[in-house]
Formats: sequence, structure tokens, C-alpha cells
Amino acid sequence: MERITAKDIMKSPVATVTPTSTLEEAATLMTTHLVDCLPVVDDEGKVVGVLTETDYMPRPSLRPMGEEHLYSFLGRMVSTDNLEEEYRSAASREVQDAMSGMDVPTFEETTSLSAIIEAMVHYRVHHILILRDDRLIGLVSGFDLMKLVSTKGT
Repeated sequence: MERITAKDIMKSPVATVTPTSTLEEAATLMTTHLVDCLPVVDDEGKVVGVLTETDYMPRPSLRPMGEEHLYSFLGRMVSTDNLEEEYRSAASREVQDAMSGMDVPTFEETTSLSAIIEAMVHYRVHHILILRDDRLIGLVSGFDLMKLVSTKGT
């Protein structure tokens, strides 16, 4: 039996955005393509970060004295009182304000399934970028792993 590699299970081609794309454009791409991760590429096609659905979620932050609830939201510090307004105004902001940097592991298309799973567990990520000659060619997600179990996944 042949070993499963990234090439066998990766999604390709992959929808991408640029750092100057708006958060609205990114959200529209994610909902249209039913994906929860968009690699962010520069003008030369090199991956410079990722934007995930988690980036659209407020994260608890350190609370200064007297501040009850303070969150980090799409690159800004906001209070509970302002979250609704922040969601409404976020559409025109740029992806570079909210994206995660290149702390997502990358692999080549010949990487084994076991190495991909080990990286996902070790780094606590749900997405692995697949590169060829430093250019994005695919993405492996937890969903792709689930498809391996499904009888309708292949």
C-alpha cells in the first residue's frame, strides 16, 4: 500500500488574498468557497501570512485596571460595548491588520500524511500550507483529514 502524501489530500488550487485586500473581500471568499483559511500572498505570489475564521473572533486580552471586558479584535483593542460597531466597520479594513504571520508550518507536496498530522498536533493548527519552490500549491486542513475517514471523501 502506497503512503498518503500531501499531494493526495491537499486542496488545490487555493483561494488567496493579498495583504491589502479588505476583510469584506476575504470574508466573501471564505463563505463562497466554504473555507476557513485563506493564505495571504504578496504581489509576487509568496505567502506572507494566513487569515482564518478564528481571526474574525474576539480574543480576551489583558484587562487594564477598571476595564471589565477588553478584547483583541481584528488587530484592535475593543470593549464589549464596542464589539457590534467594530464588526460593522471591519469590512473596509485590510487583511494585513488581522492576519496571522507565517507561524503556520509549510511542507512540500511529497510530505507524508503522518508528518502533516504531527505538525498539526505539535503546532496546534488546523491548516498546513503546501509549497513548491516557495510558492503555494495547496492546503491541507482538518477537513481533508476527515475526508480520509468518510466513504464519500474520495
